[in-house]
Amino acid sequence: MAVIGQQAFVLAPNPDKYLSLANEEFVRRLDLSLFGNNWKKIRIGLNCSFTNTGGGDLSNFKLFVGLCSGTTYPFQSQQCLNAVGYIWGHWDTVQNAGYVAGGGNPYYLGGISYYGLRKVGQNINSATIGSASWAFTATGGSVERRGWLCGEIERNATQGFPGGKTLPSTSATADVWYEHSAYVNGQGGQPYILENAAPSNTQGFTFGAGWDANPLDTVDIYWHSNVYAMRIYSIWVCFTP
Repeated sequence: MAVIGQQAFVLAPNPDKYLSLANEEFVRRLDLSLFGNNWKKIRIGLNCSFTNTGGGDLSNFKLFVGLCSGTTYPFQSQQCLNAVGYIWGHWDTVQNAGYVAGGGNPYYLGGISYYGLRKVGQNINSATIGSASWAFTATGGSVERRGWLCGEIERNATQGFPGGKTLPSTSATADVWYEHSAYVNGQGGQPYILENAAPSNTQGFTFGAGWDANPLDTVDIYWHSNVYAMRIYSIWVCFTP
């Protein structure tokens, strides 16, 4: 079951509260009254970290960040109405990410499969997006840190363009606090955080007219791992150019 906790940090806010997910899904409906189903591009940015108590690798993990239609049948549901987003890992095969000590401020480093995808029911449309390295910030360092990543969805009448961005490994030992997040989440195009470009990939899918008749109106975050929980300190939803 998802739990609320708090963690001490050097940078404000200190302490900071977090939502902990362990093999769980978080959904929250958006107020799109000003846009209806006509928005063009949404970025879902997360201040987050991944727990680690023993220095082990991140095994058999899946992280989906995107949008779904309503809160009843989200991405992980076998009756999923409509979900579009980005997944690190793979939805039905085992993938792992390596633990990096980071001079006392650890992180996970991956160059494995990651995908833009759409799911309806149990059917998934996807494409492998690349092999650029990405980094997830791990807890338990000499100084506790919050990392950053985002899922993005751009769309038109017949296509979706899911993408994902993370910290580069050169920034994974730093603490990304609220001021940094506000700065990076509102940037258009390829965002820079802590003066480094974030590893980024986007893939377009042609679904046909009416593919989003079940409107994408709900933030959807699904985290699965055999070992470690995910801590989410803040969620930013931004309309970007």
